[in-house]
Amino acid sequence: MRMGELEIGARAGRAGNAVATFFSRIGQHPPLPEYALHYYDSLKAKFETLPEPPASDGAARNAYFDAKAVAERARESLRWSDLMLLDLSIVRSLGFDALRLKIADLRAKLDGAAPPLPDGLVPKLDAATPARHTEALRAEAELLVTRVWHLRMARNARDRYVGELRSTIFNTLLAIVLLVFPAIFLLFKVPPLYLVIIAAGMLGALASFLRRLQAVATSAPNPDQSSDLSALAYEKRAALMSLAVGGVFAIVLYMMFAAGLGNVMGDMGPKFIALEELLLGGATFATFTDMGPATGGDYAKVLVWAFIAGFFEQLVPDVLDRVAHKKQ
Repeated sequence: MRMGELEIGARAGRAGNAVATFFSRIGQHPPLPEYALHYYDSLKAKFETLPEPPASDGAARNAYFDAKAVAERARESLRWSDLMLLDLSIVRSLGFDALRLKIADLRAKLDGAAPPLPDGLVPKLDAATPARHTEALRAEAELLVTRVWHLRMARNARDRYVGELRSTIFNTLLAIVLLVFPAIFLLFKVPPLYLVIIAAGMLGALASFLRRLQAVATSAPNPDQSSDLSALAYEKRAALMSLAVGGVFAIVLYMMFAAGLGNVMGDMGPKFIALEELLLGGATFATFTDMGPATGGDYAKVLVWAFIAGFFEQLVPDVLDRVAHKKQ
């Protein structure tokens, strides 16, 4: 049992160091939100009910005074790491029965959000005895508290990343709608269709990106939250790439329609008219760009499909596959 206690304690120490290192990298100590201060108040109230440990229990006594130092700090100077230290210190000060209840509560919170501990390392709660298992339960509780705080800090950082990305994408959407589209119609008496198509494809890509961000924000906890954060840290680059891909795919789909490959879509594909210059003298790039949908309804279909091409990045590759398969 002694080896199991040492192993759990070592894991708790490594996890605590990892959380501290991780949190130091995700921001320069942002102020605590209101909900975190409410949680701090509950922890402080719990601490104030605990008696001061006897001098014979050095570990519990040190933890008690660590918690006391945090509880006496000004609320505006508190950080996430202070709340974690207070929570850990309270756990180290708990007696046997309180430890069992705390562990049961922590296991329920982490159910499905973190891998369970190996059965051979921790005693069964219903079979634990004060004389033999208090230190083992305390070590397990410390590790579980560390895991809970790892998830809390990671989720807080994830939500901040998502909020920043949403703000960036929303501002880009506004720029396209309020600046790009009006500029196109102001600069050209008859706006080139391909410019409008590119803008529509970019709008679709950004709308798709916002949808994926919403899915990230509402997704279930990942046991390895750092992997989600690593991906979100580079999502601004992905958003820029989505803009480019959305515009390119929208133009490719437009060219497919202009080339007569829109019959793959059936009645949903727009119809194009051949201009007189094409019929008499052959096509040039200028006459190609002057081609247009046959009716206003077909023009609307082109813009809708341009938006869809940006929104669903796999649409154009799938259409090309269907065309190739049909020709074969």
